[in-house]
Amino acid sequence: MTFIEIVENSNGIKAIKCCGHTGYSKSGSDIVCAAVSSIVQTAMLGIEHYSSGKIKAVINEEKALLKINMPDDIDVQLNDKCQIILKTMKLGLVDLAENYSDYINLSVLNHDRRSQND
Repeated sequence: MTFIEIVENSNGIKAIKCCGHTGYSKSGSDIVCAAVSSIVQTAMLGIEHYSSGKIKAVINEEKALLKINMPDDIDVQLNDKCQIILKTMKLGLVDLAENYSDYINLSVLNHDRRSQND
């Protein structure tokens, strides 16, 4: 199973972490795993490109791990660009998780600092 965790706050999507293989089919022909990887890796490429390399993604093929962490001190305009990419990525992942719920476990967590400090 692939586990996907999306962390959001008042500024949008703060982080995403995907790990594990879906197990939909044997390695090399698993279309569900390939779809998850394609969506997340395309978002990673977009964020790295539009941030001019200021935001780096982590890929560990051995552990089947993909991660993006948005910095706390991100410029507002850059964050706006990245949020378009991240929210589009989320739409694709939510759709996949709904259609392949036996293979994808998707969690969306809200970590709004304002609500934690009240």
